[in-house]
Amino acid sequence: MNTSLTAAALDVATQNDAQFTIPTMPRVVAAVPTTWLQDRYVIEGVVSRRVLQGRTVQRLLPDLLPLLDGTRTWGELAADAGVAEPTIRQVLGILYSAGLLEEGDAPRPTGDQALHDFLSRTFDATRHHQSGSAARAALDAATVGVVVDDQDFASEVVAALRSSHVRVIPVDELQDTPPSLAVTVDLDGVRPDAQICASLRARGVPVLPVTLRGADVSIGPVSYPDHNPCPDCTEAGLQVLGAHRDVPGEQVPLRGLLPACIVQEAVLLLAGVGTARTVSEAIVIGGDPLSTRFEFVVRRPGCRTCGTGESDSDGGIAFAFEESVAFPPARLTKPRTHQQHFEPANIALSLEQRPAEGEWFPLPVDLEVDRPTGAAASLAHVLASGFALKPPHLAEAGKVRRWAPTGGNLGSPQAYFTTRDVPDVPDGRWMYRGDAYAACRLGDADDGDPGVELVVVSEMYRVWKKYNTFSYRIVALDAGVAMAHVAVAATGLGLPTTNHLGWVAAELQSRYDLDDSEQMVTGKLTIGGLR
Repeated sequence: MNTSLTAAALDVATQNDAQFTIPTMPRVVAAVPTTWLQDRYVIEGVVSRRVLQGRTVQRLLPDLLPLLDGTRTWGELAADAGVAEPTIRQVLGILYSAGLLEEGDAPRPTGDQALHDFLSRTFDATRHHQSGSAARAALDAATVGVVVDDQDFASEVVAALRSSHVRVIPVDELQDTPPSLAVTVDLDGVRPDAQICASLRARGVPVLPVTLRGADVSIGPVSYPDHNPCPDCTEAGLQVLGAHRDVPGEQVPLRGLLPACIVQEAVLLLAGVGTARTVSEAIVIGGDPLSTRFEFVVRRPGCRTCGTGESDSDGGIAFAFEESVAFPPARLTKPRTHQQHFEPANIALSLEQRPAEGEWFPLPVDLEVDRPTGAAASLAHVLASGFALKPPHLAEAGKVRRWAPTGGNLGSPQAYFTTRDVPDVPDGRWMYRGDAYAACRLGDADDGDPGVELVVVSEMYRVWKKYNTFSYRIVALDAGVAMAHVAVAATGLGLPTTNHLGWVAAELQSRYDLDDSEQMVTGKLTIGGLR
């Protein structure tokens, strides 16, 4: 797959996007590794590696990069570099999307250069802040409370936190001074003070539960008052998942690693940088053998602290799925997640079409006609309404425009259909290609009623590449939108439609030669009245 992206294409895609905010006084993040490889400029960003090439890169970047010191506006950069301001914006957009730029209006803090470099390099993973300096200011303003019934271990954790410039509130002061984050540690069944933990959560303090038991350590997920399970539900869920095992014999001494693990996660959470997995998952570190995995833990519906308090059920797999894909509160969402729409690989996904070989039947749409006549023209109109791309003259350059919107602009609904006794359209089984306004013949039509059997097939694999488990919900929504567009278009032409509420997926997969490892049937309609 071609994942190249031009500066001009990115500029078009982000021109009116309020969440893609290029720094007004751009400064190069010195902590991001870069190098020239002959005529290519490589940026090793924290999110992805970006390789810039082309005549503009070779001509402009060597003179422009030294000017990106946080003291110049776009206009001043254009004047000093001797190029037009639109060109400057295009180049800055590429550098910003690669994680190389930060806002230069804040001075770099003095002292502890290693910490500043870490924050400057990793703030691009979230974009909660516009610079490493702003992330450092957030960290300096934050406080942590450590609750553990082991004074020696508490001292180790406190010392590790302070070595990273994290302010720690003593346990005896937590009742009067709520911290930004509380870390509660269960060491081999010796649980932290339950009264203190309950008081912290009741006062809105996020709690990061940590457990060392047997061969495993678990860290998180963070228990927010309005997000994630409470620590008790986390403990119960991890036991069910087998996170804590009693394994005899020699093990990696995880207790010695634990303070550093706690500090890293705390710094990521407090500074709003990097990838803090505990925002939504538990980090499970195994000591026999040494390994790391991530587990999603759900609330217990009957829990009176974080569940409904009305059920004895565990909720089942459907409840667990809904919990796993639920959106966190807005304050916990990462602006960078939206900006990943503009990663070259994701833009390439929006252009992807399933290949097909065979006999093609044209189904062009006449945009000059409000109400097409004839069976072939009517069918073309209906299919385009739900599954086609707009022709180039109706789509802005560099944009993928669909008649029916889809999640992530990935075009997950794919139309497969069978025609029987439809005038001007050969009988057969077909796959529709919305970019070509044509259908590829898959085989002969089987016996059935006259008209069109339309099967909506979701390209699950394409969406999974970008959205992982959330893709199931996206493709279901996309299918509903496509079917709604088809129904409206057909009704406007006086064509009766029937929405089938059930189908045998295995039969349809066989009939249309679907790839069940990548595709999923998400809808079925019949369309009549074509004559």
